[in-house]
Amino acid sequence: MLRDADDVLSVIAFTFDAGLIIAIDVVRNPDKLTAVPDPG
Repeated sequence: MLRDADDVLSVIAFTFDAGLIIAIDVVRNPDKLTAVPDPG
């Protein structure tokens, strides 16, 4: 979870399989992040 210089919240999720990263998902849509606590 991070905020950029414009104060836009982003959440990054990594999916692992056998110790390797197989997917990286980034969510920046504010409507989808309403339940995420402020990293403040």
